[in-house]
Amino acid sequence: MKRICLLAICLSLLCGAEAHAYTAAERQYCWPEVMRLCSYGQIAEATLGHYGGIVACFKAHRRELSRGCVDAIRKAHGK
Repeated sequence: MKRICLLAICLSLLCGAEAHAYTAAERQYCWPEVMRLCSYGQIAEATLGHYGGIVACFKAHRRELSRGCVDAIRKAHGK
C-alpha cells in the first residue's frame, strides 16, 4: 500500500499536476534529490501545492544537492 501511495505522489509531481509549474529541468534534476533527502510528509504536501516543506528540505540539505539540481533551480528562478 505504501508503494502505491508513493507511486501516486511521484506521478503527480512528475506529470506537472502541482499548482506550481516546475520546469522540465527542475523535475529531471531535482526529483531524485526530493526522493533522497525529503520526508514523505514534505513530498505529500507538495502534491497538494504546498512547497514550503520541499524548500525547507533543500535549504537544510543544500550541500547535498546535485550540481544539476542547483543549476536548474537557479536558471528557473533567474538567480
